[in-house]
Amino acid sequence: MSDNVGEGEMLKTIGLVDRLSIEVKTNGLKLCHWKSNQRLALSVEGKTDLDMSIPSDQETEFRLILSRLGFVEFLSRPWNRYVGVSDWLGMDSLTGTMLHLHLHTRLLTGLKAVKEQDLPWLEMMNESMYLDPETDLYIPQRAFEAHLLLTREAIKSLNIRGRLISLHDRVPVSNETRNEMRWLLDQCSLDELNGWGERLWGAECWARMQPFFSNINLWEERAFLQLRKEIAESLCSHRCGNFVSNSSKFILMRALSYVHSIRARLIGTTPSGKHMVASRAPIIAVVGSDGAGKSTVITDLRRWLSWKADVCSIYFGTNHRWFRTLRRLLLPLTGKKKISSDAKKNSCPEPSTRSMFPAWLQPFKWAIMARVRLHLLRKTQILSKQGTIVLGDRYPQSEVFGIFDGPSQPNASGLGFLGKWLQQYEHYCYKCMSKIHPDLIIKLVVPLDVALARKPDHAPELIAEKINLTRRLKFGGVTTVEVDASLPIETVLLEVRNHVWDVVSRMAKE
Repeated sequence: MSDNVGEGEMLKTIGLVDRLSIEVKTNGLKLCHWKSNQRLALSVEGKTDLDMSIPSDQETEFRLILSRLGFVEFLSRPWNRYVGVSDWLGMDSLTGTMLHLHLHTRLLTGLKAVKEQDLPWLEMMNESMYLDPETDLYIPQRAFEAHLLLTREAIKSLNIRGRLISLHDRVPVSNETRNEMRWLLDQCSLDELNGWGERLWGAECWARMQPFFSNINLWEERAFLQLRKEIAESLCSHRCGNFVSNSSKFILMRALSYVHSIRARLIGTTPSGKHMVASRAPIIAVVGSDGAGKSTVITDLRRWLSWKADVCSIYFGTNHRWFRTLRRLLLPLTGKKKISSDAKKNSCPEPSTRSMFPAWLQPFKWAIMARVRLHLLRKTQILSKQGTIVLGDRYPQSEVFGIFDGPSQPNASGLGFLGKWLQQYEHYCYKCMSKIHPDLIIKLVVPLDVALARKPDHAPELIAEKINLTRRLKFGGVTTVEVDASLPIETVLLEVRNHVWDVVSRMAKE
């Protein structure tokens, strides 16, 4: 058992992992969790990644199994993408836990963003793997994994950072790795370690390595450098490139990631380096009346998805920071006092009477907000095509006027020529917006008494009208689902997560 699970403590394997294990054994696949098995308990609970290896001739069949189980293939950024490694995200429908599975058809290690070293041991590992009784997953022999861990650290230490650390008479290996090696060596015998040493390195090479391979002196500088030398020479025929070319590629990939981050900030997209949907990503909007819990749901979805996926949340309401700043600047010029929060929330829905802006400024506000919303909707399309999941807090609609993120009343009086022209521009923007459809609208519906309990300072008539509109609006006929937001928050969030993952997996198969 992993040392992450205390004595007498039950391992909480999520159901998705159990179903995956059953499918693998039923189809006779050689799927093996090939590294970091000290943390396997955390992996099967969805708290860290699963690193699974499979022979290349079984990869196609296993991909079909992953798709059937609701997994979706995501793409890593170019600076984290390797040949022979794919990334899959799945969701356990009973707990809402996301699972990240790295699928390896090659055992790769080395410099980050390069992974120049191919380890030719996949077949030997598969022949000796065994079923872990705690997790029901196949794992390699502990002695093999000890050799594997040393090899991974030795190859990584050959990079720029490792060589610089070595100049200071230090071994470039973390305390976490040292503890993992100690854990592995404590669980295998000397005969097992010697047996795998001869199989992996050959009798002659292992005879030179064996004196240094012990828990006592393994990480001493002289011992580690000697082991690294033997490992590098033995695996040189399976290494791509040399120190100069690999270091150059590493620097180039890091520069590419920085350029991407700068470009994303300049054009207003997300600078995240997380995994992208391989096809077009969904645009998902959450709508509802005041007190329905829109902000809570959006915050949970962003936190949940952003653990591994590239996600961006966009606010389509009117309470933008720049808008509040403009309102504060203009208010003294109008001679009006700032309306209190209670008075504003209890006012009627007509924009011209509830706003703090004077009537002559209303058309400017309508036109500006419509243009901003149109810009944000076009931004969602760009992000979606790039593979970023977009979460919309509210969503513009053209079915009703003067409320619920809709356009202004067409029969508003006292606008004048300029005001009417600006209102026409606003309606033109909404006409353009009506052609941009989300892939899913999640309607949070609550009874009036629940909404008022959450927002006691809001006008009951206004909330009642918004609750009615939440049910009635069609949003151009796009897919919509209703969620009873009066249920316990854990139930609501789980249902919303299931709806979101349904549309992500459905679009991935299109």
